[in-house]
Amino acid sequence: MSSRIMLAFLAITLTGCQNHKEKLVLYYSINEPMGQIALTIQEILESELNLEVETVIGEGSLKDIENIKRDEAHLALVENHIGFQKGVKSITPIYPQILHLFYKAEHEKTDLEDVLYGKRVFAGHSGDGSHLFALQLFNYFHIDATKFELTENPFSADVLIGFTDIISDEDLAGLQDYRLFSFDHANKFGHGSKVEGLAMKYPKVRPMLVPENIYLKLTQKPFLTVASDVVLVTNESLDNQLAYDITKAIFRNLQEFNHISPLISQDLNEDFKRSSLSFPLHNGARVYLDRDEPSFVERYAEVFGVIFSVLLALVSAIYSFGRWAHQRKKDRVDVFYQDLMKIKRITNRLSSKEHAIHLIKRIKQDQEKAFDMLVNEKLEANESFRIYMELSKETLKELQLKLKALQMRMTRGDLVNSELVSN
Repeated sequence: MSSRIMLAFLAITLTGCQNHKEKLVLYYSINEPMGQIALTIQEILESELNLEVETVIGEGSLKDIENIKRDEAHLALVENHIGFQKGVKSITPIYPQILHLFYKAEHEKTDLEDVLYGKRVFAGHSGDGSHLFALQLFNYFHIDATKFELTENPFSADVLIGFTDIISDEDLAGLQDYRLFSFDHANKFGHGSKVEGLAMKYPKVRPMLVPENIYLKLTQKPFLTVASDVVLVTNESLDNQLAYDITKAIFRNLQEFNHISPLISQDLNEDFKRSSLSFPLHNGARVYLDRDEPSFVERYAEVFGVIFSVLLALVSAIYSFGRWAHQRKKDRVDVFYQDLMKIKRITNRLSSKEHAIHLIKRIKQDQEKAFDMLVNEKLEANESFRIYMELSKETLKELQLKLKALQMRMTRGDLVNSELVSN
């Protein structure tokens, strides 16, 4: 009976473990399309990874990042231009937001001071990315912030500044009294325009030329502004495998995002420029993105091939040179052999002691020359050299014996001659 109870308890425990879902908290901005993006991420992660994802409307990118750092949020959609924060890691950029500046006026204005001074300006709420960048914008263009009023109420403002998606025709209906400001003439794009200088000063935004006819109701001209990426970020402590799975799930379901905004396809792909991120990639995301990267050997196979060919040619050249040098030394020994053999062939036919003495001197000179060449490494102390020296010694002995015989013969001849003379 007790064993049945134990088995039932284990079954209930295992079933409970299987139904347990890890919970993640995702912070996002209510501004569209970030709300739709957050809900899409929620749906994908819950279906693909069996996670429970709670979506929370944040209070701006700065506060959402603080929540990430305090582990009160696991994921957040924040503006990339916020700047580096220790402990925060990127999963992937999602889409670029465009900086729009709307102003009330009857006629088009090209001077930013004329647009702002004396007006009520809404530049987002304190703590969000648009508000932070608006302050940087005023600083870059040397705008005196005391000459206009910053308001938290967009409905009472004469000027609206903020990063948004491409604004829909429906939303444009509420902006009929406004004009759209271009920070420079469109024909200066790519030629040192003001927005390019702004992007150089603040490199986490990039210049953008919005084509004509995008906002027919506000302007029929292209306008120059800047864009900033919205990035999905997390805490560096997030499990590497979970970060890998989240990245994989998002890129496997790109079609779920593309219908939200035409700008999403510009950023949400695996080939994004990693150096543009304010927050470095989480290691799990990096492992996923690098999964198809060639190995070190594969990446530099051609270089290694060239190096191997050069080394092979070098080894071959060294080997050939060694063989040539060895053959050259051998040829030098052969010269001594040839000379020695000539001497041996005429040794038995010698009839003059002067000739014998000359050949003895010649062999000794050759021996001295061979030793000098050996010392100077022009000959090798190999078996051929040793045989030559032994053979030259034997030939030298033969000549010396021959010389003695000639001397004795000459001595006997002299005695015979002397006897004849005396008789």
